[in-house]
Amino acid sequence: MKNKLFAVFSLLFMITFLNSSVFTQKREITESEFEKITSQAKGLAYDGKWRVTMNSAHFEKDFKTPVKEISEISEGENNTRRYLRVEKNRDVKTERERIVIGDIEYTRASENPWTKLIRESSSISGTGGISARGDKAVVSGTEPNLKEKTFKYFYIGEEVLDGQKNSIYESRKFRSYQLRPDWNYSYTIVEQFWISKDGQLFKQTSQTIDSKNRLTLDIIWRYEHPTDIKIEAPIK
Repeated sequence: MKNKLFAVFSLLFMITFLNSSVFTQKREITESEFEKITSQAKGLAYDGKWRVTMNSAHFEKDFKTPVKEISEISEGENNTRRYLRVEKNRDVKTERERIVIGDIEYTRASENPWTKLIRESSSISGTGGISARGDKAVVSGTEPNLKEKTFKYFYIGEEVLDGQKNSIYESRKFRSYQLRPDWNYSYTIVEQFWISKDGQLFKQTSQTIDSKNRLTLDIIWRYEHPTDIKIEAPIK
């Protein structure tokens, strides 16, 4: 009996140790070190053929029923790109899709027919709204009514995802605003980046937490470089 209990406790200890080991290497790093590593990884994420998938949950009012959104962008060969956005607000689901091939753009909403449009420029740029909706208070580099801000950066440790070892980097950005003499508003944005040994960005998360420690925005990005991406015109 004692041997069985010892085996159970040993197993529980190992599980706890393995689950927490990713955080045992956590240390604070400089902003310049953090920005150098993450900016290089972001650049590689959009090189060649790539696909980015974003899942977000935006909590409003009761903080129980989020507005959920799934966005996916794929870039193929010869200046081709596909955008897909699905949003669910309670029981209402909306879907929008856009395909760009050179100077021709195809769009549709939900189950409606495709429409075709000739673009003025054949260049493709941007990420089609796949970035976070988070830091709303920062507009054109200015932060009106800012009372306090504290930014910290960390190296968290290593973690294996889908068989690939990644280093995790984290930023914590706190801001507090004096919106009225009797009203302060503050929030914290916590972002994490999973970056492989060769500098590829594998995963990114962002959580916005308000002054009452309520989660208001939760976003997960996954980055891939599949070789079989093929984007074609949906109609002639």
